[in-house]
Amino acid sequence: MRRRRRQGIEMRMVAALVATMVVACSPGVDGNEPGEWSNRTSGVGWRLLADGRVDADEAYLVRAATDEAGYAGIWRELTLAGSAPPVDLSEEVVVSFAQGIGSSCPELRLDDVMIDDGEVSAAISDPIVDEFGSPRACTADLVGAVVFVVALERDVVPADGFVLWLSEAAKPYTEPIEVELEP
Repeated sequence: MRRRRRQGIEMRMVAALVATMVVACSPGVDGNEPGEWSNRTSGVGWRLLADGRVDADEAYLVRAATDEAGYAGIWRELTLAGSAPPVDLSEEVVVSFAQGIGSSCPELRLDDVMIDDGEVSAAISDPIVDEFGSPRACTADLVGAVVFVVALERDVVPADGFVLWLSEAAKPYTEPIEVELEP
C-alpha cells in the first residue's frame, strides 16, 4: 500500500515536471524561442520593451499609453531603471502588466500577449515545480510585482480601442481598463 502511494506521488511529480517543461520550452507561435525561464521578447503584433520588479502597490494593475506624456508617466510611475526605450507612438501603443508576487516564488515569465476580439491580455507563467521536480510551496504574502512593459502595434488592435486585462486567469480578481485610440 505504501509503495503504491509513493509511486502515485512520484508519477504526479513527473507529470507536473513534464507539463512544466513542455510549457517552458515550447517555441512561440512565431518561432521566437525563449530560454527555459526567459521572457518571450516578441510575438505577433507586440514586443517586450522592459521588465522588472516594482512595489506591491502596482500588483495586478495594467496601464496604457497612447502618447509621449502617457508613456513617460508609465515609466515614472513604475520606477523602472534606465531610460524608456524608444517607441513610435503613432505606430504603437504602450501597455504594462504587473503580476503580484510572494516572497517565496518571485519568478515570473512573459509567455505571450493575447490580442483577440477587442481584448488584450498577457500570458504569464510561474514555475510550479522546483529544480528537483518537486511541487513548490509558495506563500500568499504580497511583497511586490513583476511588471512587463510591452509595445503593441496599432495595426493589430481595433482602431477605436480595446479592453486591457492583466491575464485571462486574473479576470475574476482584477479590473480592466478601456484604452481609447484616436485616429
